Amino acid sequence: MATPSADWEQDLVAAVASLRVRGPARLLKQINVHRDDDAEVNDDDVCRLLDAHNQQDSHAVRQLALALADWDFEEKPLWDDPQNPTSPPTTERRALVYRLLRLTPEAAARLDVIAAVATMRTTVISTRWKPWYTEERQARSAFYWPHYQAYLLDQRRWPAESVAALDKATTDVVQRISDPTSDDSYQSKGLVVGYVQSGKTANFTGVIAKAIDAGYRLVIVMTGTIELLRSQTQRRLDRELVGRENLTRGLVDGEAAEEFDYADDGDWLADNFVSHGDDFLARGYPGIERMTLLHDDYKRLKQGLSRMQFHHRDRSKPFYDPENLMPADARLVVVKKNSSVLTRIRE
Repeated sequence: MATPSADWEQDLVAAVASLRVRGPARLLKQINVHRDDDAEVNDDDVCRLLDAHNQQDSHAVRQLALALADWDFEEKPLWDDPQNPTSPPTTERRALVYRLLRLTPEAAARLDVIAAVATMRTTVISTRWKPWYTEERQARSAFYWPHYQAYLLDQRRWPAESVAALDKATTDVVQRISDPTSDDSYQSKGLVVGYVQSGKTANFTGVIAKAIDAGYRLVIVMTGTIELLRSQTQRRLDRELVGRENLTRGLVDGEAAEEFDYADDGDWLADNFVSHGDDFLARGYPGIERMTLLHDDYKRLKQGLSRMQFHHRDRSKPFYDPENLMPADARLVVVKKNSSVLTRIRE
C-alpha cells in the first residue's frame, strides 16, 4: 500500500477548517477529497500522527483539537442527535463527535489524552437581554478576537479546550451589553468572578477584542491604585491585543521613534507582540489608538482633546451607523483608580 506524502497534515488542516463550518462528518473522506497523489490517508496514518504529536508541536493537531473544543461547547448544534441530544461540554457530546468523524477507538483514545474535554465551565447569572450578538454578526466583523485566539494558541501555547472555554465565556459577556450600532442603547452592568490565576486578564482581553470587533470604540480599563499594576496591564494589552502595527503608527521620524515605549523591550525585539498585518487598515478593519502609554497614565491628552474626537465618513448619518462606526479607530485607556486621572477622563 502506498504511503501518503509527509505534507498530508496540510490536508488535515484544510479538512478541519471545512468541517468547522459544516459540523463533524467523515474526517478521512474530507482529508482525501482534494489530494493529488495516489496514496490516500487512512486510519493508521491518523493514529501515527496522533501518537507522534500533540497540540504544542503540531499545527494540524492543534487545529483538530480546537475544532473538537468548539464542538464540545456548541449550543444545540444541528448535527446533534435529535433522539438523544447531548449537553456541552460532556464526554457524551465528545463521543458523538468521534462517531460523526468516523474515528477509530485508538484515535479517539489518543485525542482524549491530548485534547481532553474541557473541565472549565462558566456559570452565568443574568436577567433578560436583547439578543444581537449572533454568529453571523460575529463572523462578519471578526478581526481582533481571531488574532488574540491565535496568539493564545500559537505563542502562549494554551490548550485548545481552554481557548474554547474562553471563547464561550467572553461571548456570554459581550452578548449582554448593548449593540453599538443600534439607536436603542442601554446601560449594562456586570461582574466577572474568578479564582487567582484563573485567566481573568485573558477574559477581559477577549471581551475587549470582541467588543471592538462588534463596534465599540472607547474602552477604559481601570486597574487599581498602583502604577506597577497599571503598567503591567498596559503592556499585556499592547502585546496581546493592540499589536505591532497599531503601536508603531505615527513613528515616522527619529524623535518619535526615540519616544517609543517598547524600543528596548525584549519581547518586542524577539517579535513576540501580536501582528495584524501591514494592510489591515486598508482592508477596512479599525485601528486601536492608545490614550495611555507604558509609563504614561493618561498624559497624552496634553496634545489636545482632538484625539478623542470621532470622525464621520457620512455626516448625514449618526456616528453609530455601521458606515461611520465600523471603520473608525477604537481608543484604549488603561488607568489607575485615581480621582485626578478619572476627573481628566470625564472632562
